[in-house]
Amino acid sequence: MFASKILKLILCYCLILTIAGCSSKSMPSRKWESRGQALSRQSYKTARIEAEQGGADSQFLLGLLYSDGKGIDRDFQEAANWYYQAAKQNHGPSQLNLGLMYLNGHGIEQDYEKARKWFNAAAQQDIPHAYYSLGRMYFKGMGLEKNHQKAAEYFMKAANKGLLEAQVDLGLMYIKGQGVPQDYTQAEKWLIYAADQGSAIAQTNLALMYIKGQKGIPKDDQQAAIWLLQAAEQWMRGAADQGFAEAQTNLGLMYIKGEAVEKNAKEAAKWFRMAADQGFAMAQHNLALLYIKGQGVEKDFQKAARLLEKAARQGFISSQNKLAAMYQLGRGVEKNNIKAYAWYSLAALQGNESAKVQLNLLKKNMTEKQILEAGKILDNNRKVQ
Repeated sequence: MFASKILKLILCYCLILTIAGCSSKSMPSRKWESRGQALSRQSYKTARIEAEQGGADSQFLLGLLYSDGKGIDRDFQEAANWYYQAAKQNHGPSQLNLGLMYLNGHGIEQDYEKARKWFNAAAQQDIPHAYYSLGRMYFKGMGLEKNHQKAAEYFMKAANKGLLEAQVDLGLMYIKGQGVPQDYTQAEKWLIYAADQGSAIAQTNLALMYIKGQKGIPKDDQQAAIWLLQAAEQWMRGAADQGFAEAQTNLGLMYIKGEAVEKNAKEAAKWFRMAADQGFAMAQHNLALLYIKGQGVEKDFQKAARLLEKAARQGFISSQNKLAAMYQLGRGVEKNNIKAYAWYSLAALQGNESAKVQLNLLKKNMTEKQILEAGKILDNNRKVQ
């Protein structure tokens, strides 16, 4: 079982709830294929001849070639033109891609109404990405009034077709109760589908559900460890999403405490460092503590102080308090009561009780001029946050 102290450390169970678009910042850009790979072996010249003769598949292929810039100069206007020619012939993949171009304003003027028109046409042909795109439009209110219930209906259609993005978003909507009744069992179901397809966001949210335990979902440290490890490893494959940094940090905490995995400070340092390199304040703070204690890494107060300052400037209260102590004691930095006072003050203003005590003790050994100077540093630090 996770100790209550560990539970508080794990981001207060902060769920990654950037719903409807959490898996990517833009609309899905996956390109559909019908005759697909067979067509891709044709020369551009042959494809163009067939396209000009009205072949919808070849028109779609030309749209892909112009959109991707493969073998020819990228030209979004030409891509939109060829998608349109095929879309008029009820070519579903072309209707989808044309809708995406109208949605994003690639090569043509952004037009939500036309985007929705073509998504609807593609959805009539049961194309999962068309359902998902419509759901995104309803969720975000793109050219129409926000409607989470309608969004959930479209996400459900796409999720039932196996679309990972829709499964993730639907799972998160069940967690928060947006457009659907809050239902952690349903959330678990859809997140598992997405997690099995390699979604680090789904894996992270599943782990957090198992760490905390939810209605209908019992706590399960072993499952949490499995999903966190898989989510963290996604970053190893080249991703650098902040959500993955949370998973890496949580995994580091598990290695520190030996919860569900064997205690290993060196492994903890490895995962903290990965997240810290992405600018994640909690990981920077935890890695700094390891450098201070010499756990899993060689003791190094200077590295610790640098990491603490990075986290402190992001508003991480514990780092502000610890950095103040480093300045007060002269550990890893030159002893400086003025800077110590400034950092203690910033932590105290945010409710840190330890900082308040230290601030009062430090104040007794400082002149009024030093306190005023610390106040200027405090103001500058508050502007940085």
